[in-house]
Amino acid sequence: MSETIKQPYWNRLVEECKNKIEKKFKEYENSWEYTTDSEFWKKRLQDEVNELKEKLWQFPDELKVMKECVDVINICAMIYSIQAKRYHDWVNDGGR
Repeated sequence: MSETIKQPYWNRLVEECKNKIEKKFKEYENSWEYTTDSEFWKKRLQDEVNELKEKLWQFPDELKVMKECVDVINICAMIYSIQAKRYHDWVNDGGR
């Protein structure tokens, strides 16, 4: 018996994440790239996760839940992007 692994709504989540970033870009541009303070990002991520945890089971429809999840995913993507840039800069500087 072969079962297929069910996948979350990846395409829909990716599309929502992109839409949110594009909407916010007009307001903030790429300013998040220059905020490299790890404590800032730890707090920002924790605040988003806490907000999601509080609201998760209160929402009557999936769209509102997805929008809260999108905020957490986008914060994680920003953190990853900053860390990746720092790593590439470190490698380009000879790993010193």
